Amino acid sequence: MAQMLTPDDQVTTWVDISDTIERKWNALNRHVTQMSPEMPFMKMGLEGWRAFWYRETFVLRESRVEPALPETDLFAGLD
Repeated sequence: MAQMLTPDDQVTTWVDISDTIERKWNALNRHVTQMSPEMPFMKMGLEGWRAFWYRETFVLRESRVEPALPETDLFAGLD
């Protein structure tokens, strides 16, 4: 599991997905090849996801526009 984690100080973008978390949950449950129902992440249930995974995180590696860090929009500054 440590391979999946990125320290917070390296995360440059935090996108709030609380409005769509249920859709993500449902999609993962329909496609068990994505994440087995036996994985601890899935055993937390939808309420656990709402509490802990309401944000997607990204690490900016390169940009052609000047980003305002931390970002909350992956497309900010683009025409």
